[in-house]
Amino acid sequence: MHIRGGADVMVLSNMPHHVSRECGDVQQPQVNDRLVDLARAFTRTRPALAKSVGHGRFAMITLLKWQLMHPSIGYRLVMFLDLDIDVFYRKWTLLQFQTLNHKLDAFERNGRLKLAAAPDHSSPINSGVMLFKPSRRLYSEGIELLRTMEFNTTHGFNHSGPPAGAIPPHLHTNSRAFRLNTWDFVGANTDQGLFTHIFLVKHGEMYTKTTQSAAVPVVRHFWGGDKPLVMHTCKKYFRERNATRVTPCAMHIRVLERSISARARCKGVDWPLL
Repeated sequence: MHIRGGADVMVLSNMPHHVSRECGDVQQPQVNDRLVDLARAFTRTRPALAKSVGHGRFAMITLLKWQLMHPSIGYRLVMFLDLDIDVFYRKWTLLQFQTLNHKLDAFERNGRLKLAAAPDHSSPINSGVMLFKPSRRLYSEGIELLRTMEFNTTHGFNHSGPPAGAIPPHLHTNSRAFRLNTWDFVGANTDQGLFTHIFLVKHGEMYTKTTQSAAVPVVRHFWGGDKPLVMHTCKKYFRERNATRVTPCAMHIRVLERSISARARCKGVDWPLL
């Protein structure tokens, strides 16, 4: 069972030396200096917001996802997965592999669609799991949007308006953004707000929502405070994932897991891959 046509792994990180140490010669895309400067300037000028990621180093890093939208990445399709995603948490069935290949083929053949993603309880687009087609035009639109340096929790990026009015009704979900008609949601002034603005406010016809079903492959999404990387989950998770690895990170985790309570639960949610 495999992805038809093959797939390569790339790691986008602000710490390439750590990636090289852990993953060897894995591909690491080069982030354009202009995007880095814009992301840094944008997050420095934004006030801290009640529900949004806010400002600072983490917010700046999340905006760097936009680099993968540039065609120079060298791929027709990009499946983006955040660091808190575990692809191998559950075994996929033959039906799920077949469904994945079918959906990938259909998405690639569809000349209109550019992004497939799912909403969450807070944001219209959860940017932790996304399939998209790199586009020079869309990349430039994102760059120009950041260049405006304009965002607030009532009207979003570039004063586009409250979500209920700025986003077509057929794209509304039960997320906080629409329930409260606000741009004050998780990641609103960083990556999730940027993808929401480009693909829902400006180009709703390019977006399709992913949904969960028995036939669709799922990954485990450890969102919020339930991330293994902050040591809030169970010992079993770390033993299963790191028992045979000898990288510095794996050995460090084996030391840290001794401090995890045996009663700690494995958390996270199943999330549709496509």
